[in-house]
Amino acid sequence: MISDIDLIDVKAVNKVILETYGVNFSDYAGTSHRRRIEKSANLLHIPSIDILLDKLKLDKNFYERFCSNLVVKSTEFFRDPSFWRKLRDEVFAKIKNNSTIRIWAAGCSTGEELVSLIIALKEDGVYDKAKIIATETNDLTLLSIKETIYDAKDLETAFSNYERFEGKNKFDDYLLPVGDEFKINPALFEKVSFQRHWLDNPAVPGKFDLILCRNVFIYFNASMQDRVVENFSNAMMPSGFLAIGVKENLANSRKSSDFSVVSQEENIYRKK
Repeated sequence: MISDIDLIDVKAVNKVILETYGVNFSDYAGTSHRRRIEKSANLLHIPSIDILLDKLKLDKNFYERFCSNLVVKSTEFFRDPSFWRKLRDEVFAKIKNNSTIRIWAAGCSTGEELVSLIIALKEDGVYDKAKIIATETNDLTLLSIKETIYDAKDLETAFSNYERFEGKNKFDDYLLPVGDEFKINPALFEKVSFQRHWLDNPAVPGKFDLILCRNVFIYFNASMQDRVVENFSNAMMPSGFLAIGVKENLANSRKSSDFSVVSQEENIYRKK
C-alpha cells in the first residue's frame, strides 16, 4: 500500500500524465489532490510510486481507471435542498419561456447533481425544452452515471433531500428496481449529451442559459479557478445563470465583475 506520498511524488505523477496524455493536473489543490492520488493507487493495488509511474506510462486503460478515481465523488441527490428550491423558483422562472434551455452540468462527477437537475426540470414542466451537456474529465466516470446501482441505504439521504426540496412526486418514481437494488431510470437522460471535457479548456462546449458547477472549485488552486470562471463567462448566453457550491465564491476571479448576485446564500449568479 502506498502511504504518505510527498510533493515530489505528486509532481512526478502529474508530469507523467501530462507528458503521456497531455492532461494537466498541476493546478489541482495540493493536499486534496495528493490524497486522491494515494487513494486511487491503493484502490488499484499499486504498492509503490515507481510502479504507479510505470503503469501510467505504459497502460492507457490503467490510466483511465486511475483518473476515474481522482474524480471527486463527495456528492448526493438534491444536496442542499434550499438551493434546488431557489433554482426552480427563481432561475427556471426566468428561462422557462426560452424556446430552448441550454444547460451545462460542468464537472458532473458521478451524476447525482445531474439527476437532481433533470428531476427539477421535469417537475417544472420544462425538461422537453432542455438541451443538457454533462461533462467530466474521464470516460469511465461518464459511463458510470447511467449504470450505478444503489442499495436502499444509499438512497436514504436522497429521499430525505427530495422531500425537503418539496418535490411533486416521490423520489422512487425516478428509479428502476434491479433485484433488491435500484438504478436511475435511463429515460431521464434522453436530453443529455455526455462529453469528456476539462473545465480550464477555453474551447467551451457551447453557449448556455445555465451552468451548474457546484462543489468543484474547492479542488482547484486560485489560478485554475480563475481560468474556469473566465471560460464560464465566455460560455454564457446574455443574462445566463451560474450556480456554484455554497462554500465557493467568485471573489478572487478577474471575471467576477461579469456577474451579478442572484442569491448570496445559494451562490447563484447572473451574467451581466
